[in-house]
Amino acid sequence: MKAKITRIAVLLSVLLVFGVASGQFDDLFRAALKAGGAVLVADKFGKDIDKGINSLTQFKATDVVKTKIVPILSIGQGGYVGIAQVMGPVAQVDKVQAVGQVEGDFARRALRLKALVPISTKTPGKSLDRVDGVGVSAIADIKL
Repeated sequence: MKAKITRIAVLLSVLLVFGVASGQFDDLFRAALKAGGAVLVADKFGKDIDKGINSLTQFKATDVVKTKIVPILSIGQGGYVGIAQVMGPVAQVDKVQAVGQVEGDFARRALRLKALVPISTKTPGKSLDRVDGVGVSAIADIKL
């Protein structure tokens, strides 16, 4: 995790220097935050965000059911796009590392589909690595 944070810090530094020099700092900074920010927010502030959502929805975790904040990963594009709260049996929620966002078209593009699937990895391959019995209970937007 420290290596990932270091890479993100180096990326942000490079973008800062390049962005200031090119006059495009605001757009580049926002792009960098969108790319790496979801993981950092989920890891650093996940418990506080989880408590806030549970308070908002008046949910109390038990020995049987719990919630957790994880990043949302756009499957196929490889980028983190936000954070989500997952809910389910304690043992199953503990396995969830991210939520995979899968998009597709249906009925000759008349209907756009977006599925949010709790998965057991932050780097999915050809399969989704779905965690059964867990659902997405909330999505949190980060203002950039």
